[in-house]
Amino acid sequence: MIETIRKRYDFLALRDKGVKSVAKPFILQARDLASDELPRFGLTASKKIGNAVRRNRARRRMRALVRLHLSAQARRGYHYGMIARFDMADAPFAELETLFQQAIDHVHNQLDKRQEGRKKEAS
Repeated sequence: MIETIRKRYDFLALRDKGVKSVAKPFILQARDLASDELPRFGLTASKKIGNAVRRNRARRRMRALVRLHLSAQARRGYHYGMIARFDMADAPFAELETLFQQAIDHVHNQLDKRQEGRKKEAS
């Protein structure tokens, strides 16, 4: 079960202190909190995406991606954020799944490298 991020300061912390992976239809952000809480996820589709119909379609597709892929791979103590870009509403869903999987792997690798760097500095 993944909880949702609702507060603006959590989204800002993701942007400022997290890592990101940019794909054509979306941006995936992740942040390690160094705690053992359940993973949390937030998504955003601004008016840059288009009218309300396009934004809602983009949100539905992002939620589907999270349910299908992130819920199985989310790590405890992590926050994830997904920002829709213009192509989110129109891209083939199979392509979105592939890009989302690559983005998850990318942000996890970046966060693992960041943790290794902190461990080296501490010793």
